[in-house]
Amino acid sequence: MNDTKANPSDASLSPGLGVGLLASTSVFSTISGIYSSIASARENQRNLRFNQDLMKIRAKDSLFRGKLAEQEYRKQGKKLIGSQRAALAAQGLALDDGTALVLQEQAAASIEEGALTIRTNAMREAWGFESEASTMKMEEGMARFRGRMGVAETIVGGSSQLAQIAYQENKLRR
Repeated sequence: MNDTKANPSDASLSPGLGVGLLASTSVFSTISGIYSSIASARENQRNLRFNQDLMKIRAKDSLFRGKLAEQEYRKQGKKLIGSQRAALAAQGLALDDGTALVLQEQAAASIEEGALTIRTNAMREAWGFESEASTMKMEEGMARFRGRMGVAETIVGGSSQLAQIAYQENKLRR
């Protein structure tokens, strides 16, 4: 008489066990994929938020440095005009008339133009940083969206695997 005791290591004797293992693995894989998508999206958002804040700080710093440079330029310009006035006076020229006045006015205009150029450049630099910050804010929104899409794709993929496993199990039962 043949003794047909089931050997636990023989998976072919218990097809339900193999299908159950596949289903469990598929569910675990799906949950792991969902967690991974969420964690990755959150990390990406944190990095983009940090960089966005950094760009805003750099923009403020750019304006501050520009203001200091403009003030220093004007200060040096006043010293230059003062030196011009001293040299002109030493030559005995009237400071509020003729060539002496024209020289001082030209120097003042040149200094003002340079100071405004410094201010404009600082504002442009700050605008560039603000623009980068805005871009990163948009990218942060896209990272959130990509994370959600990754979760959806993982769920759909996992559901598809489970459906395939159920179909195979149903085929085996027939």
